[in-house]
Amino acid sequence: MAIDTLKVARRLRDAGFSEPQADAVVAAVQEGAEAADLATKGDLALQGHEQRAEIAALRSEMREMAPRLIAKMEVIKAEMTTRAMTMVLSTVLMNVITISGAMFAFAKLLGH
Repeated sequence: MAIDTLKVARRLRDAGFSEPQADAVVAAVQEGAEAADLATKGDLALQGHEQRAEIAALRSEMREMAPRLIAKMEVIKAEMTTRAMTMVLSTVLMNVITISGAMFAFAKLLGH
């Protein structure tokens, strides 16, 4: 960050600072500004450009990944449907067998 040291020193002297005081304040402000790790507009623009590039790359990867994920979800959906139908059919078959067994047992009790 550039500081117009002459302008700042003149303002301080006009405000009542002595020349050594004004020089000391200007020197302290300048040292602080030089030591500070400040980002410039150019730094921020570059960082923004880099982030936009990274986001674009991530979006591209996500677009490439989407069809594979959809395909995997379809496979899982088919497997779950098959398993659910197998469980339903097994339950129906067990119920038919149980009811048939109960009917035969009841018929045997009646002596037929």
